[in-house]
Amino acid sequence: MLSNYKQQAIQELVDMATPHEREAMYQDAHVLASGIMRDFPSRDFSGQNRETFETAVEIMARVLTVEAGKGWWFRYQQRIEITQAFLDSGTYRPDYGNSVSG
Repeated sequence: MLSNYKQQAIQELVDMATPHEREAMYQDAHVLASGIMRDFPSRDFSGQNRETFETAVEIMARVLTVEAGKGWWFRYQQRIEITQAFLDSGTYRPDYGNSVSG
C-alpha cells in the first residue's frame, strides 16, 4: 500500500488538474497498470513493479472519485474494484467516461 505522503501527493495533482488533464492521467495510469499485468501474467510481482501498479490504481481511483464528486468510501471501493479487475483478467475494461458517469 502506498504511503499517506504518496497518496496525498497524488490527490494534490488530481485536484490541480483540469478535466482534460485528469482524463489523460487516468488513461496513462491505465496503460501503465495494463503493461505491468501483461509483463507479469502470474501476478507475482514485487518491489518497484508493485509500487508502480499501486500508484497507477491510486491515480485511477482518485480521478474517478473527483470526477464523480464522491468521498473516501467511493475511492476505497474504486481501489478494490480496479485492482480486482486487473488481477482477475489482466485488464480493467471500463473506459474513463463510462466509469465516471456510472
